[in-house]
Amino acid sequence: MGITILPEKKEDGNEKGLAIKTGLSILIAAVLYHLIVGGFCLFTNAPVNKVKVEDCSVQTTVIRTDGAVEKSRSMIFHPISKDEKVIIDFVAPHTDFINPSLYFCLYNTGVRVTCDNEEIYNSSIEDLKPGRNFGNRYFCIPLPYDSEGKDIKVEIAQNSYRLLYRVDEMYVISGNDLGNMILEGKHFYMITFVSLFVMSVLMLLFFLVRTVATGKLQNGSLISLFSMLISLWYLGNSRILYLLTLNTTFCSTIEYHTLLLAPVPLSIMVYLEIQKKSFKMIDRMFTIIYTVFYFVAFIIDHSRLDYCYSDIMPFFHVLLIAGIISFAMQLFVERGEGGEKAEKQPLHVGLVVGMLVTVFEVFRIYTADNLSLLIGNDISIYSLAPIAILILVFSFMYYTIMRATRAHVKRIEKEQLEILAYRDQLTGIPNRTSVYKDIEAMNEKDIIEYTMFFVDVNGLKQVNDNYGHEAGDLLIKTAAKAVSTAFNDPENGFCGRWGGDEFVACVFGSTEKANEKEQVFHETFEELKAKEDVPFVMEAAIGKVRCTKALRVDPIQAIDLADQSMYKKKVQMKKERNTDLKR
Repeated sequence: MGITILPEKKEDGNEKGLAIKTGLSILIAAVLYHLIVGGFCLFTNAPVNKVKVEDCSVQTTVIRTDGAVEKSRSMIFHPISKDEKVIIDFVAPHTDFINPSLYFCLYNTGVRVTCDNEEIYNSSIEDLKPGRNFGNRYFCIPLPYDSEGKDIKVEIAQNSYRLLYRVDEMYVISGNDLGNMILEGKHFYMITFVSLFVMSVLMLLFFLVRTVATGKLQNGSLISLFSMLISLWYLGNSRILYLLTLNTTFCSTIEYHTLLLAPVPLSIMVYLEIQKKSFKMIDRMFTIIYTVFYFVAFIIDHSRLDYCYSDIMPFFHVLLIAGIISFAMQLFVERGEGGEKAEKQPLHVGLVVGMLVTVFEVFRIYTADNLSLLIGNDISIYSLAPIAILILVFSFMYYTIMRATRAHVKRIEKEQLEILAYRDQLTGIPNRTSVYKDIEAMNEKDIIEYTMFFVDVNGLKQVNDNYGHEAGDLLIKTAAKAVSTAFNDPENGFCGRWGGDEFVACVFGSTEKANEKEQVFHETFEELKAKEDVPFVMEAAIGKVRCTKALRVDPIQAIDLADQSMYKKKVQMKKERNTDLKR
């Protein structure tokens, strides 16, 4: 028997090559996507009919908590804080707009609008629960059709300690241009994040089905959930959801809750990826903290406590930065080797970029107002959050794809190795090792009623000597195909090549079932013989032994007994052949 030495598998090189190919494929797909979407955006950006309120004879009045009143002709004023009020008076411009509307965005405020002292809108703090004033609140307030030249008064009451020092983006627009106003300069992000949200929902459903089917939490479901939440946050934060609902409170609620929930699946995903127990303990702690923090914020939101979005955010930002720094360090320490290292590199990049941008965003949020006052430019509009989110999400998705691809390749390799280990290379049917494995399974199931068969090809040596080994191989393959056709039934038995020209088969259950399969063997062998035009005799002897409760026999012993029965059959067939020759 020859021994085949397989070349050593260069696993690291193969997996690195796989990582590079997958990464390039995703990069090319991303570039094509950006070109297509970018081209689409060029043709969908429409001009917006708008007039800036700051150009409409504005007078700004600030009423302090101590009763002091400050007036100016600018919409930039000394910063106000909680319980202070700003009143902006202006003359409605002369326009030919259809359905003129007053459009602006503010944080944590109650707003009351009048036209010639007649109230046309009111969401004052007194009438609105404090918790509902959180987040980016976008207002599109219809003005009377005859408002041109009339006095418009906007009263803004601050509901948090967040600094308010200017109302820069207040416009009179055509109500028909609301969509273009919201999407101005955001078509690319709108299409991208809507696509990401839809894809995340579909992926989440897919991985949830797999989780139920396998009984094991799929990492892909966590990444999909994170992508879905963070996409919803951006769509709420950027007013795009407002286009669908025209409900300011709903958009603010979505923005608030999705942002606070997003770190939970992220921390669980890292927990599942990390192997070190000490790191797992840290990730478990972060998961618990993020979950508890969300529920506390949820309770506060539905209570009468005097807290709002901006009051909660400082605590959230500290926890978020701490978590991202911890996750990035853990994944860097456990970066693995070879293919695993190649898989995790994009994830490291995404987390590092996410960490840096998060720190930048937090710095910008808490310093933008003061810096804007110093430099005279509103730097609060310069946010890198959308870009950071896309880098983070796509690095997670890349990692998921790479991980799934690597697992698929390993599964295929495992199946191929099993084929090599348990399949006979000449005939393709199970080999002797596989038969031993089936016998072990048979003993574990305590199967005691069965029929063991032993098949032997007649005259193989003579065929090899006289007609060559190819002819002998044909004889073995013919017998193997007949054995496989008749006895290859994993639910009711097994079969395999025992060695050389010998085959073993076992049929569980009744004698009738065994006899039926034996008959199929004989019929199949005869059919195969008829198809082969060979100058030699194709013949096989088969012996069997019946094992029952009354006659319990070990399967290995049963093979020996079936072999003896086959030998008697072979001798009988030889005598019959000699008798026919004498005639």
